[in-house]
Amino acid sequence: MYHAGEHFNVNSTWWPKAAPMLSYFSRCCYLLQQGLPAADVCFYYGDDAPNLVATRRIGPDSKRLDGQTCAHCGRPNPAPADALGTGYDYDVINSDVIENRMEFKDGRLALPHGVSYSVIVLPERTDIPLSLLKKLEKLLRDGATLLGPRPERDTSLADYPRCDEQVREIAGRIWGSGDAKDVRERSYGKGRVIADRNRVRDILQQRGIGPDFAYSSPGKQADLDYIHRRTLDADIYFVSNTQMEEAEADCTFRVAQRLPKLWCPDTGEIKPCADFARVAGGMKIKLRLPPAGSVFVVFSGHAPESAAPTAAKDDGKPRETCDLVGPWEVRFPANLGAPASRVFEKLVSWTDIPDDGIKFFSGTATYLKEFEVPPSLMAHGRRLELDLGQLRNVADATLNGKALGILWKPPYTYDVTGIVRSGKNELKIEIVNLWANRLVGDAKLPREKRVTRITQKVPIQGPHESGLLGPVQLRLIGEMR
Repeated sequence: MYHAGEHFNVNSTWWPKAAPMLSYFSRCCYLLQQGLPAADVCFYYGDDAPNLVATRRIGPDSKRLDGQTCAHCGRPNPAPADALGTGYDYDVINSDVIENRMEFKDGRLALPHGVSYSVIVLPERTDIPLSLLKKLEKLLRDGATLLGPRPERDTSLADYPRCDEQVREIAGRIWGSGDAKDVRERSYGKGRVIADRNRVRDILQQRGIGPDFAYSSPGKQADLDYIHRRTLDADIYFVSNTQMEEAEADCTFRVAQRLPKLWCPDTGEIKPCADFARVAGGMKIKLRLPPAGSVFVVFSGHAPESAAPTAAKDDGKPRETCDLVGPWEVRFPANLGAPASRVFEKLVSWTDIPDDGIKFFSGTATYLKEFEVPPSLMAHGRRLELDLGQLRNVADATLNGKALGILWKPPYTYDVTGIVRSGKNELKIEIVNLWANRLVGDAKLPREKRVTRITQKVPIQGPHESGLLGPVQLRLIGEMR
């Protein structure tokens, strides 16, 4: 990756296997374009130029970037939102939108296209455009809730010094004429002004507005994030697991009287949600997400008054398995630095092989194996799953000449019911890793012996773990219905 960003093109090692990942992106993008965003707070970001507002997160980890200083670029954040905490979403808004498009309607700060907010929050500044302050005064008189410090001067020099005098006059009416430090909150018109912008979460909860999304974990603490879109007849929540390990959580969505379904963006499958209940604050659903996994929880229709069906539970008994152990033949393509083939006595990372051609290989290698299936696994009506265990980074498998498909994220499992057979079976798995390993290897070689033709030296850590790591198992997963 250069400063321009990620290079996304046909030269990537994984490009021929990218279709399922791109389908996932397409489904996510389609659903996240439906309706309007649901947010409780709008943060006004001041009148400086340039104004670069910190995003809430970048990348899959849970680190928030939207504090007083942007944790990504290190610059002061004009609209810090960290005091809002988790479970609530927000937008950042400018002067033009507030002055020309915002109105207080039906108890909310509303915009013409339908997005609305419970409160508006000012930055920790003493200057504000005079025209904006006049509009905020009108919104307060109509019933709005405003959080932020009392301003003292205009941002411009137009009609100076009268402009600053007008700001102080209006601010005195709104925040009061006494010492600003002594004014905690007060009513103004039908509205309310709170001097401490960091009380935003407390004010929402005082108004009976609980988190839009909350969760708790029965075991190891999960770390989930969410996006909420709302249409006329549905609430669409995108829930993602930010950790590279499986997560289980009891999630509460601020939705009532609507029936939830699970939309799986990786497969396009829509599943009934069999484990939900009405609770204080909304609808409670148990979610299980694979490492870095995601799901759309879509609420629509009307939830029945009766108790929801209980999800089928695992009986806890060990499942019969067939371990694919012993040697694997691994074939490598020509002209990429690796030997034509090698027998792996057991599944290990390519970086553990004492051959630089394999250790620094980048591209697609093919694993071949024949295995026998015990008759006990082949009883009529049984459902079987092929679990590849761990791998880096993409797999494309074929069993007995039948394509199983491409796996680009965990869990790396296939339903092989009806494909696996009694007796001898033939398994082929293509594994693709990233370019980093070959670049690390080429950095150690003279130009004439390099595989790649990179023109710029970049600091790349590695080589990175690659290949099929396993354990690979054929596993009984249940009885056919």
